[in-house]
This record gives sequence, C-alpha cells and structure tokens, in this order.
Amino acid sequence: EPAGRPLAKPPVRKLAKDLGVDLAAIAPGSGPDGVITREDVQAAASGAPEEGPAASPAPTPAAPEAPTLHAVGGEKPVPGFRGRTPGEVETVKGIRKRIVEKMELSRRDIPEATCSSDADLTELWELRQVLTEQARAQGFDVKITPFVLIMRAAIIGLRRFPTLNARFHRDDDGARIELLEHINLGFAADTDAGLMVPNIKDAHTKSTLQLALELGELAGQARDGSIGPAALTGGTFTVNNYGAFGNDDGDPIINHPEGAILGVGAIRERPWVVDGELAVRRVARFTLAFDHRICDGGEAGRFVTYVSEMCEQPGKLLLHV
Repeated sequence: EPAGRPLAKPPVRKLAKDLGVDLAAIAPGSGPDGVITREDVQAAASGAPEEGPAASPAPTPAAPEAPTLHAVGGEKPVPGFRGRTPGEVETVKGIRKRIVEKMELSRRDIPEATCSSDADLTELWELRQVLTEQARAQGFDVKITPFVLIMRAAIIGLRRFPTLNARFHRDDDGARIELLEHINLGFAADTDAGLMVPNIKDAHTKSTLQLALELGELAGQARDGSIGPAALTGGTFTVNNYGAFGNDDGDPIINHPEGAILGVGAIRERPWVVDGELAVRRVARFTLAFDHRICDGGEAGRFVTYVSEMCEQPGKLLLHV
C-alpha cells in the first residue's frame, strides 16, 4: 500500500465505499499488521465500537427512510438493488401493500386470457426521431419515444374495438358490461417506492405531442413522490413498457377493474422477411391480457393485429390524429 494509505483489501474498500465509511477514520484495523477487515467496516457503518485498534468508527451519513427491515441472521451482505439485502424481511405496508391487494384482486376476480403479435417497428423507430426534432424546433422540451407512438396506436385501436376499453360489473340485478366513452390511458411506472400506474385522462382527445408531454410529467411525479391520487385512479386501459428493462416478452396483469392491458417488449434488431428477402429490422412483441368475460379471443386478437399494423406503417396514425 502507498505510504499513509489505510491497509485494506479491494473487496473491503468497495464495501466501505458502498456503506459510506471513511477507511482513514478507522485505521489501523483489527487484522494482522493493522489491516482493516470487513468486520471493522461493518462495525463502523452500524455505529458500534469494535474491540481492538478500530475502536472509534466514523459516524455514518444520515440515510433516507426505508421500509421496516428485520435481519434474519448471519453476516449482513452488501445491500443490493434499491438497498434490499438477502436475508432480510420487509413489512408489507404502504404502496407495497396496495400493490399486493391489486394483484391478488386481479388474479382472483378476472378470468384472464392473452394473445400476442410481433411487429416490425423500423419505420416507427425512425419517425420518433423526426417528431422529436420537430417538437424541439418548435420550443417543446420533449422526447417523442416509440412508446408514445404505440400509446397513440392503442388509443385508435380502443376506438375500433371498444370492448377492450370496458368494465365488468356484477350486482343484485345481475351482470353487465359497460363500454366506456372516455379513455384514461394508464402506463406502468417503475419507481423507488414500487410500481405505480398513473393514467392520462381523456387521452383520446390529446395529440401525440400532448401525450408525450403528459407522459413525461406524470412519470416524473411518480418517481419523485409528488404525484396525487387523482392521477393514479380512474384508468380504463393500461400499456406496460417492460421492454424498457430489456425484456422481450412478459405476462402483464390487468390493472383491476380495467378490462385489458397491453405489454410492449424490447425493440431489438432481428432477422425479418421483407418482400421475400431476409433483412435486419427493429422488432418488438405486443402481448395483450384481457378479461374473457368482456371480450372474446377473436376481438382481442384483431385488436393486437390492428395496433401492430399501425405501428408497422405509422403513416396510418395520421388518419386518426
């Protein structure tokens, strides 16, 4: 080690960096020749004094509030994604409790079926760049993503196949299916607090530019915790972009009491047949989960095909904007 640098092995240095511990403040360590050990770093991070040379651990920085956690035993590993550590137990409360309730209700109450279609999104991929440049040239600080254009196609598809934008009701007078006039288009937002599904109210009345602006605003509010309850309730149909995480396919769960959800996989370069010739194209898979009480497979399958075809030839979207 260079003169004056605390003695510690690379894994211990990484642990200290992850836990916010200053090695110089706890040197020399309790190991041979004053080497700082994992136990020294962990003791410093927890604020507990350690026997031996490292008896005065550095104070740890204040940590943000987190779910109630209980150690199950053994040496505590380095925290993983979003601070979760193997061997710990998290109390189900707050947003996580609400997610659990919604998922259980959906799986328990809705007889769900799925269908899917692969789509060549090469033209749509190119169009989103042109639209982004045009929007910014007009002074709008916005990015028109492929997901926004897919949302536009979904809205058009819901007007042609209204049973996908519907709700099932059962009461003392019997069962009924309500085809909804308005489209409050939800989207799954991954946040540090958990899954949230904001929705764009009356999305069928808004332009593609307005959809992009509101999508960015609601996603930002969901991530920073400033989103209000009104934006998280009243959705009629949801689009889930799990492709943003690199997933090619998924099994989306309907956001109860909605009647369907469209999942969008990653847009990847793949071999694709164009006019009888093999070419490299940008392809993604659309997967629709739907309430089979409201909609039959024939209508659901036609909806997915219709949305796919509009995304493959995005010029068709102009007919409905």
